[in-house]
Formats: sequence, C-alpha cells, structure tokens
Amino acid sequence: MTQFKRCKPTEMVRDEFVSCFADIYEHSPWVAESVFDSGLTQMMIILKACI
Repeated sequence: MTQFKRCKPTEMVRDEFVSCFADIYEHSPWVAESVFDSGLTQMMIILKACI
C-alpha cells in the first residue's frame, strides 16, 4: 500500500521538491525540476491542470 505524506512545497528545497513530485506527471522528473525553477505560481497552474 502506498504511504502518503503531507508536504509544503513552499518550504522545500529543490531536491526534496523533485523527489516528492517527480512522478506526478508521466514519471518525468524534468517536469518537477522545471516547475520548481519557475516558482510557486507556475507550479500551481500545472498541478491544477493535472487534477
């Protein structure tokens, strides 16, 4: 069974963020890296699009 943890993206360093969200979109870590580098606003737009 998958264990879920709560996390605050705004408090994460890049490596932690990428580790947490690397599989959220087609198992592509580069997406999480790009989102982190773009900032929280871009991340929220992408995450809402995935839902």
